[in-house]
Amino acid sequence: MRKTLYHLFCLGVILSLLLTACNLPTAKPVEPSPPPPPTAKPPEKATVELPSPEPTAMPTPMPTDIPHTKIPGNVPGGTRIYDSEAYSTASLKYAANGDWYAHNRFERPFTPKDMNYLSYIDIQTFNISKDTEWFFVAVEFAELTNWVEGYEPAFGVEIDYDFDGRGDFLLWAMPSLEKDWSVKNLKVFRDVNRNVGGNRPDQADGKAGDGYEKLVFDAGLGDDPDLAWVRIDPANPNFIQFAFKQSLIPGNPSNGFEAAAWADASNLKDPAKFAYNDLMTIEIAGSPLKGDLNYPIKELYAVDSTCYRSFGTTASYAPLQCPVSEEKVKRPPRENTPGGPTPVVCIPSLTHVDPNCP
Repeated sequence: MRKTLYHLFCLGVILSLLLTACNLPTAKPVEPSPPPPPTAKPPEKATVELPSPEPTAMPTPMPTDIPHTKIPGNVPGGTRIYDSEAYSTASLKYAANGDWYAHNRFERPFTPKDMNYLSYIDIQTFNISKDTEWFFVAVEFAELTNWVEGYEPAFGVEIDYDFDGRGDFLLWAMPSLEKDWSVKNLKVFRDVNRNVGGNRPDQADGKAGDGYEKLVFDAGLGDDPDLAWVRIDPANPNFIQFAFKQSLIPGNPSNGFEAAAWADASNLKDPAKFAYNDLMTIEIAGSPLKGDLNYPIKELYAVDSTCYRSFGTTASYAPLQCPVSEEKVKRPPRENTPGGPTPVVCIPSLTHVDPNCP
C-alpha cells in the first residue's frame, strides 16, 4: 500500500512539472540580422608627385656685391695718337680719309645711306700709358653726347700682344658709364683659336672666323674680379678711359703690345663677328669716301676704329700700324654754301685722300 502511494506521489510530481513546463512562454527562434548594407569605400586621396627639391642655386653676384681689392688710380699721361676724323666734313656727309677697308680700319661715324653724323662714334685720339700695376688706354671722341635711338654705342680696345695683326683680347664697354672706375658693363673677350681677321688680318678676304669667342671677364665675374675697369674721364667728358692689369698680357708684359680703339653703334656690334671687313665686300658695306664708287655707306655703318699703336716696344705688325704723324690741328666744320665748301687746309693721309683736296 505504501509503495503504491509512493509511486502515485512521484507520478503526481512528474505531472505537475510537465504542466508547469507547458504553461511557460515559448521562445521564438532568433532570426539572424540582415548584414549591414555595404558602405561606400571612401575615395582615396589623390597622390601628388612633388618634384624633388633642387639644390638652392647661389645667386649670381652683381658687380656691387663683388669685393674688389685693386682699383686703378689716376691715368698717367701718354703719347697722343691721332685718328682720322669726320667732324670737319660731317655737314657734307662724307669722311675725308681714314677708311681703309682691307685693314679693318673704319671712319664711318654715320648712319647708312643718309650719312647723318654721329659725333659720339667719331674717335679723335687715343693714348696708352701705365703705372706699376696697370695699363691704361684713353680714347677721345668728338662729343660723347646726343646719342641717337637705334644707334646705341659700344666702346672697345683691341690688344695684340704677339704682333701678328690679330687682336688677342678685346675690352668691350657698354653704356651707361660713370666717372668713377667701375667694372659694370665691361667685358673682356679673348680669341683663343686665333682666327680674328680670317686668313689675313690685313686683307678683306671674306674668310671670317668666330671672332673673340671666349668671355674671360664679365663685370667682375672671372678668375680676377679686378682685371679690368672703365670710366668717363672726370676731367673731360669726351674721354673714355680703360684700365687693365698688366697680368692680362701673357708672359712678360714688359715685352709690350699693340692696341687699337673702337667705337661701334652698328647693327653688328658683336665681338664674335670680328673682323667686320671679312663679313661682306666693300660693295655691300659701302664707303664714307665721297670719291669712292661705293659711296655712300650701306650695310657697314656707325663704326670707327683706329690703327694699331705699339707700347713698350718697337715691334709691330707693320701693315696695321699707325703712321708717325705730328699733332693735327682740328679743322673747322665745312659749310654748304652757294659758292661751295669753305676752303680748308688738307691733311695728308697714308690711306685715302680727300677728293676735294689737291
